[in-house]
Amino acid sequence: MIIGLTGGSGTGKSTACEFFKKTGFVIIDSDEVSREVCRKGEACLDEIVEVFGAGVLDAEGNLMRHSLGDIVFNDKEKLLALNEITHKYIIGKIEDIINRNKHKNIVLDAPLLFETGLDKLCHMNICVLSEKENRIRRIILRDGISLEQATARIESQPNDKFYISRCDIAFYNNGDMELLMDHLKEEFGNGKI
Repeated sequence: MIIGLTGGSGTGKSTACEFFKKTGFVIIDSDEVSREVCRKGEACLDEIVEVFGAGVLDAEGNLMRHSLGDIVFNDKEKLLALNEITHKYIIGKIEDIINRNKHKNIVLDAPLLFETGLDKLCHMNICVLSEKENRIRRIILRDGISLEQATARIESQPNDKFYISRCDIAFYNNGDMELLMDHLKEEFGNGKI
């Protein structure tokens, strides 16, 4: 079984992944895949530099994700251009990982699950949602960015209705992480999958 896991930045998807990992699922983290395909020497990074310039690279030629984020999270056209470059590489690598693990239960953690069409690879799609204030606080703590940067990131992403209308199950993470884990155990624990 492949479960698609999605939701905006700072909602608690990583906590949900911890639950699934403990229950034996293979976790495919699309953000990690994105980092892999954007490494120095990869074709994806070459395309990014062609479009956005060498200013997104550090002195060693590695992608400065925060610099690129500052550019794309404030400009929808540039975000679309970045996604057009990266998605083909990310999707290809994810399909390879799924094929290598085809006899195992998999969670595909993908913030852009629907936008990339990766939902079509999944048997079930779930989302984790949270109030904006919680998300901002979590993003600032996790990524060490400013309030303005965290707010811009959230505002560039779909609203809760987008996820709810496309997912089989929605989990809310407005309390502590234990509450989210309890909801996941109730739905997926004790051999229910």
